[in-house]
Amino acid sequence: IKNKSSEYLMGGLDYEVARKLSVSGRLGAEWRRREAERDTTAPYAEFSAKYDYAEKSFLLGGFGYSIDETSDTARFNDSKAYKAFASIQHAVTALIAASASLTYEPATLQGRRGQINVDEKTVRAGAALTFLPTKNWLLSASVDYDRARSDDAARNLRRTRGGLSAVYSF
Repeated sequence: IKNKSSEYLMGGLDYEVARKLSVSGRLGAEWRRREAERDTTAPYAEFSAKYDYAEKSFLLGGFGYSIDETSDTARFNDSKAYKAFASIQHAVTALIAASASLTYEPATLQGRRGQINVDEKTVRAGAALTFLPTKNWLLSASVDYDRARSDDAARNLRRTRGGLSAVYSF
């Protein structure tokens, strides 16, 4: 049902305000032409700031807006979403880092012709512990929690996921 074509344009700036503080901004748009539904222009904006408070330790936060395609294409074309996010990474030792993140995303799913719009609020939280035993290996344990509250009860979601990963880079 997604018979469409798109063109994208995006640009951004990164600015180092001080030795430990930087800000970033991204602006863009996607022009979607659809065969079976209304065409749309989907703007994108994201602004963030990062503060490096110690070696390998930082705070990051920002805000964003986008119009994204949904996974439920039978009922919805797009989702207008605002996003506020924050994360922290702290070097526990030279080889171990702890990190946490929190995202709040209120959105409106835009109904296809004949369907109503649906408002949703999603909260995502996560934490990880990462071990770097050598310059090539990265071992990580993580836990993520997602909760979506929707005007459509069938779309409500609450889940917790855990993960273990090992990455080798060369």
